[in-house]
Amino acid sequence: MHSVQDISPVARCVWLEKSVAHHFSGRRIAVEPFREGVDCWVDLVVDQTRPVAVVRTARSEILHTSYEGVVDFRDTVEKEVGVASLLREVSIPTPEVLAWNLRSDEDPRDRSWVVYEYVPHIPCSEVPESVHEQLGFIASRIHAIRPGADETVAVKSCGGWESHVIDRILQRLSAARRYMELPPLEEIRSALTEIIAGRESSAGSLLHLDLRAPNLAIVDGRIAAILDLSNAMVGDPVLELSRLRACGLLSERFWRGYAWQEKDRLSVHELLDAYELDISALLVVVSREEFSDPVLHENMKARTRELLERLKLWPRAMSGKEEGS
Repeated sequence: MHSVQDISPVARCVWLEKSVAHHFSGRRIAVEPFREGVDCWVDLVVDQTRPVAVVRTARSEILHTSYEGVVDFRDTVEKEVGVASLLREVSIPTPEVLAWNLRSDEDPRDRSWVVYEYVPHIPCSEVPESVHEQLGFIASRIHAIRPGADETVAVKSCGGWESHVIDRILQRLSAARRYMELPPLEEIRSALTEIIAGRESSAGSLLHLDLRAPNLAIVDGRIAAILDLSNAMVGDPVLELSRLRACGLLSERFWRGYAWQEKDRLSVHELLDAYELDISALLVVVSREEFSDPVLHENMKARTRELLERLKLWPRAMSGKEEGS
């Protein structure tokens, strides 16, 4: 059962009921379809008629991607459990992990899952500006967490930060080459190496890396919980800021909460452009390979070209002749 693409929601929930039941002290619980993402299911755990938890499972336990290599949901669950503990230790609002299961390689029917407490809220597609300041404050508190060598090893990047993040960006740009023309990757590597040089000492912070509206539980005009820890890693906070900028969230209110002055922002403007290639190239790829969104696909190709131009890596002579579009 390592892939559930063709299993019905009912069959999935029946299997989960049996698998998670013993974590609820023998109470008779039901699992009901609730929400779904591009790569996961989120089902509701109900005790009689009362929602008490949600359980996350992956559509595919082991996913082979062109932009990140092999993604194993078992590793993701282990990471989420550790990150949730780090956040809750310093009272950053995130749901409590109630139970989890790591897939056994000896049982082909086994699957990884993680059960979180249920935070009732109405999902939103945009982050209201009224909570931007709170979001900035929460982001600053997440970035203040610097996991030690003995904490949550699974969230740490392998090797040095600079080589890790450059390889990651280049892997995503390499995948994006199927859909757009790009300068030689070695030219991009050289430029990124120069821009990112010296960031090693800043790269020990915990990052969430997906603080978009769907991952915020907003209740009564306040952020009640930060959801979906699957993208978390340890790295440079400016990488997170570049993603927030890509989502249009670096407003004056956000900066007020984050407590960065204008001089702080200006000092990293080129770094923001370099790091934003990580998300723009990713979205070029997934908008064709994991879901179909032609508008997002074209917008992200244009944004990737714009970022490369700003980094002086996109000669204007490369007028946009596309490959594979």
